[in-house]
Amino acid sequence: MKSKKSETKTCKYCKSEIPKGAKICPNCRKKQSHIKGILVTFIILCFLFVTIIGHNSKENENSTGKGSSSNVHNKSSSEVSESDFETKSYLYKNEYGSCYYIVVIKNTSSVNASVSGNATAKDANGNSIGAADMSIEIIGAGETSLGYFVFDNSSEIVTVDCSLKYSAKTYYNPAVCNLETVNTVNNENVVVTATNRGENSAKFVVAYAIFFDSSDNVVDFDMTYITDANGELKPGETLSGELNCYSQFDHVEVYYEGRSEK
Repeated sequence: MKSKKSETKTCKYCKSEIPKGAKICPNCRKKQSHIKGILVTFIILCFLFVTIIGHNSKENENSTGKGSSSNVHNKSSSEVSESDFETKSYLYKNEYGSCYYIVVIKNTSSVNASVSGNATAKDANGNSIGAADMSIEIIGAGETSLGYFVFDNSSEIVTVDCSLKYSAKTYYNPAVCNLETVNTVNNENVVVTATNRGENSAKFVVAYAIFFDSSDNVVDFDMTYITDANGELKPGETLSGELNCYSQFDHVEVYYEGRSEK
């Protein structure tokens, strides 16, 4: 025989003992359904759900924030400005009536870059008497290269105004970083030798030489390609070139430029 306790239950409102199966309390006449309990449970579950989702969202937001910071950092790293480059320039006039405005550019940023420039040559009165453009398709991070502008009427040119633009957008990979180079300085020239230690062909590798006197004045400027008949320096290949000076010089600076396909 079942006990009385098992056949009754306590009213949720007036706390009196009522039949176990009663849906309405005979005393206070209130429904005994579990809706309130279910509702409370539902509210609690919703609260927990929102709390968990909110916590996860915050973590995701923090994670995304970190990712965004990283992306912003990467974006900043992929952008370059004038402050990311060190430049020095030289004005050189040769005996053939040409004037060279030479700009040595060092990429101090952590990304590869390209450089374009426009220059205006002016006479003693500040009149514009010539204009020229130049571009360097790629300067690898940490590399130094050279660009130059060429003008006629060298005897009339006194100053050159130059504007350079830098961009992290380049269609090539750097190649100079993969070159093992040797510069042998002689009395009248520099013999440059380059070996491609990279895995890809280095294309249009060119060596530049700026010859100076003892007062650091430019006395000559020359360039030569160090490539095969296809314009390449293939992996493992070693080629040489000669850079000549037709004036007496004290010292020389040699720079390289080259690229490889992405």
